[in-house]
Amino acid sequence: MRTIIKFKRVQKDEFNEFIKKYPRELVRDVYAVCEPPIVTYNDFERSDHWPDSVVAKTYLYDDYPGGYYYEPEDQREYYIMEGTP
Repeated sequence: MRTIIKFKRVQKDEFNEFIKKYPRELVRDVYAVCEPPIVTYNDFERSDHWPDSVVAKTYLYDDYPGGYYYEPEDQREYYIMEGTP
């Protein structure tokens, strides 16, 4: 049975704190089907297959102005799962 995870958009500091304090091992994956590529953080104890394992996601941004995937910080998107991990 699939588990539907709802996500909420957060600021970068809350995203980083969520990743840092997550209670189980996370596996980082880059999904390059779009531009910029999507970066997901997966909890394979929660679900043994993608995309149901995704608990946080963002994009592979370039930090250098003029870079191909550059976005100003206030326009970047960060998402974490709603509820308790």
